[in-house]
Amino acid sequence: MAASLYLLILPAALSIPATIMSEKGTKGAEYLKCFVTLLLFAIVVQHKMASEQASLAIPFAAALFSAAVADFLLGSRKREWFFIAGLGLFLIAYAIYGITIHLIAGLHWFTLPITIIIAGIAILQGKTMRKLPKDMKIPVYVYIFVLSHLLSAAIIYAITTFSSQPLTAGLIFFGALLIYLSDSFIAHNLYRKEMKHSESWILASYYPGQIAIVAAVLLLG
Repeated sequence: MAASLYLLILPAALSIPATIMSEKGTKGAEYLKCFVTLLLFAIVVQHKMASEQASLAIPFAAALFSAAVADFLLGSRKREWFFIAGLGLFLIAYAIYGITIHLIAGLHWFTLPITIIIAGIAILQGKTMRKLPKDMKIPVYVYIFVLSHLLSAAIIYAITTFSSQPLTAGLIFFGALLIYLSDSFIAHNLYRKEMKHSESWILASYYPGQIAIVAAVLLLG
């Protein structure tokens, strides 16, 4: 497990130039952004091949592959449908994350109050997107729901496993939180007010979030 964690150094290192290139609008940045996520995908696949008991690797690998393609499409946007396709692929990736984590965490007495709180935040997010076009409301609201479910599942998982597995609990929680923040920055930049250095804010939370979740998968076996 520890040896696999060292493999995360490469995508972590490459995420820095990927962020810088994306912020500067450098030609070809979308390829490096996609490559970083593909490296995470490859690490999870290698982990599965090395351990037959690593059943969690399968759904997380599928999610990472979906996210990698989404990274390319959203980074490129050479055609109008790239944005919707990228949004859809990220939705699939985060739905897989959320469902998988929720299944591991199970249902508990605090599931409902946590869900209500996160749902309230989601509603507030949607209400404050003043620049959101009418034709984008349904897909964006569905995306917010999926992302909110991921965060709720991560919080529930962290609460239930912190005493026995504090490291993985923390990685899952902070990974989901960082991904949630990354997409919140995207929503703010697109549908509220344009942010300075938006790509830096978005990717500086997105990549550590993905790496944290992959690290948790490697530790869980």
